[in-house]
Amino acid sequence: MKKRCENCGREFETDIASHRLCSNCFRSGALPRAGTGAASSGRVRPNWGTNFRFDDYLKDGYFRDPAERRQLRPEVVDAIARDIAGVLERSYPETKPYQLRRVFNKLRALERSLRAQRSFEEIQAEITKLRHETYRQVGRKLVSEDFKRFVDRNVDLAVQNKDNFVRGFIPHFVAVLGFFEYIKPEK
Repeated sequence: MKKRCENCGREFETDIASHRLCSNCFRSGALPRAGTGAASSGRVRPNWGTNFRFDDYLKDGYFRDPAERRQLRPEVVDAIARDIAGVLERSYPETKPYQLRRVFNKLRALERSLRAQRSFEEIQAEITKLRHETYRQVGRKLVSEDFKRFVDRNVDLAVQNKDNFVRGFIPHFVAVLGFFEYIKPEK
């Protein structure tokens, strides 16, 4: 559907009825003009990832109880994922969502092979190889050093056990990718 940006007045395309800003105004952190919806109610668009620090990123792991690994911590697929997406977009604005999806698609392929016939021990080395793909992309200036940090930390956790890989890293990456694509839609 076509909508008019409530900040700059420019027309933009969206499939989501609640979108009120064009992508340029959204990325810049602009608010809709006074008297329109969220701005008049006092709500402010969060500036994702501004206070985020990689040194304590996922220090508590993916799960509420790391020993049982039953319940994923909600912030892993919400607040933390949003912050990572914001950091990735701000640290290297040239990053395109498909660059993140390249690594994610390899992750999904490993998950499929794990579900089909292979043991977790057989794919641990291949999970670690995700770093190679990421480092190559950093070297070619396709993604940021922060994306490398994101992959490094998650690979460290994912190779520890099958639950961390399947029920932790994958849902976390899905959430990060979703928030990143929201911030930076492909044209």
